[in-house]
Amino acid sequence: PLHDPLAAAVMLRPDLVDLIPARVEVETQGRLTAGMTLLTKADPAAAATRIAIAVDVDAAERFVRERLAGQVGR
Repeated sequence: PLHDPLAAAVMLRPDLVDLIPARVEVETQGRLTAGMTLLTKADPAAAATRIAIAVDVDAAERFVRERLAGQVGR
């Protein structure tokens, strides 16, 4: 998987993913769940975070490969 390149690609091409507004927190108090990431859908006006729920894999892979190939000849 290309998680890091995908994150960078989305900064340039947000159309590569479907985003939803969400609230993301890390559980710090629970004995059994400490460190667990908690996610709840949020009102777009109140959400500080957007998460990707779908990726156009073919387009994302093509975009990353084209960008990398463009750097090779430089």
